[in-house]
Amino acid sequence: MVSSLSNQAVAPNALPENPIDYQEDGDADTPELIDVRLTVDSRAAGLRADIGLTRLMRRMRRHTARAVLEQLGVTGYLGRTVRPGSRLILGEELHWQRRLKEEPPLPEHIPIIWQDEWSIAVNKPVGIPVHATARYFRFSVMAYMHKHFPENTPQVAHRLDMDTTGVLLLYLPGNGHYFKNLFAERLTKKSYIAIVQGVVSEDNFTIDADIAQDPDTRLKGIRMKIVPKGQGMSSLTEVKVLARSDKYTLVHCFPRTGRQHQIRLHMFHAGYPLVGDRLYGQSDDFFKAAAAGLISEEDIVKEVFMRRQALHAYSLSFPRPNGTTATIYAPLPDDMSEFLAENFSGGVPDLTK
Repeated sequence: MVSSLSNQAVAPNALPENPIDYQEDGDADTPELIDVRLTVDSRAAGLRADIGLTRLMRRMRRHTARAVLEQLGVTGYLGRTVRPGSRLILGEELHWQRRLKEEPPLPEHIPIIWQDEWSIAVNKPVGIPVHATARYFRFSVMAYMHKHFPENTPQVAHRLDMDTTGVLLLYLPGNGHYFKNLFAERLTKKSYIAIVQGVVSEDNFTIDADIAQDPDTRLKGIRMKIVPKGQGMSSLTEVKVLARSDKYTLVHCFPRTGRQHQIRLHMFHAGYPLVGDRLYGQSDDFFKAAAAGLISEEDIVKEVFMRRQALHAYSLSFPRPNGTTATIYAPLPDDMSEFLAENFSGGVPDLTK
């Protein structure tokens, strides 16, 4: 589907429409050691280093952070040695080296679905993190951007989970304050398409349930939970049913807040976990084993009906710096379209209705 634009014109040649294809091939020039550099921001400033690193690197556990700090010679402000108990300083750059692990190749092409003189948007593929993680250093959307746009690298304005597809907005250098403020002040409007387990009876409903970190899980920093009103982060999701089969429902979700795993957790809380969700509705052990590759894709599909959560960031609307509004759409990915064709008698419905 082509992006819908309100009262605006795309700036010509703002960015190349199809950046040069690139695939990491692990040739002889690839170094055995790579530099890792992180800048301490407000999430980690003042914290113990072993805690702060877990805030700066997604999915890094505290025991891993401690091992990094104890074994890899992490340096910080003015070359100081940063140890697990060291307090991190706002703005200091942490630096260490680690051995290059085998990683998947970068996608040959990530489709650009929007561009103007301030921003671009891509249709994020499944299975690639937005930023570097404790597991992946060179395999991320940002690594792709650095490779293809080294002189004017777009920066990510918000996040999508690794296995969530769809609209991902990036801003061009010099526009960070404007675009970060859009999301902080909830001036954007987002919608997601999801396939859930079970037949939802209501055509339209709202889920209003607070979200907090789950203190009882071994997946700390990952798994969230619903908590009593006033004891967590207020979270609101509006849901519209698009199609039903005998076992599944296709829904259009409109998050009015932007909490971690909000749609996945809210739909699970409502009794309709997402197809393919390994986290909500499954045990900690199942999630960890699946993430470690200890469960075959065939067995994952037998358990949760799809190899990843069936969640797609379908649209994003936001005010542009010139006062006009942009609305960007990302077509459904093949895996969700194929699931709908196989399990819904009407196939893929018209999402514009």
